[in-house]
Amino acid sequence: MRSLALVTSVKSDSREVSLQSVFSSACINCPKIEACEKTGQFFTALNKKNLSLKKGDIVKIDMSSPVKVLFGISALFIPVIAALFMWYFSPLLLKIIKLPETENLRFFLCLAALLFMEGIMFILSRADIFPATPEIKQKL
Repeated sequence: MRSLALVTSVKSDSREVSLQSVFSSACINCPKIEACEKTGQFFTALNKKNLSLKKGDIVKIDMSSPVKVLFGISALFIPVIAALFMWYFSPLLLKIIKLPETENLRFFLCLAALLFMEGIMFILSRADIFPATPEIKQKL
């Protein structure tokens, strides 16, 4: 997630703000920031600090600490658990596909499971499927 965003609209209660992600910190000084092709997607954020925001303001955003901890733990432990799961069940899998059970095959199956789950976690970290809403931390 980008740490800077452009305010596109503020709801009447000013608790929920519509934002557009900013491509880089150099975008802040660009006069064509609202029509730029390099600016990112639109999303909403919470204004828990009740900052006085208006359209065109640049804000710094971040996820809440519990959400960041949860994402970090899942990115670390889910691939490791998948590798351990594969180590435990690889003899059964090798028997089903009629290959000899060797330590090298078990190792490569575990490595494949680890790398596969790392790839899945990478893709999920880039997708916007999680319902976590970022928070506005500061107005620049």
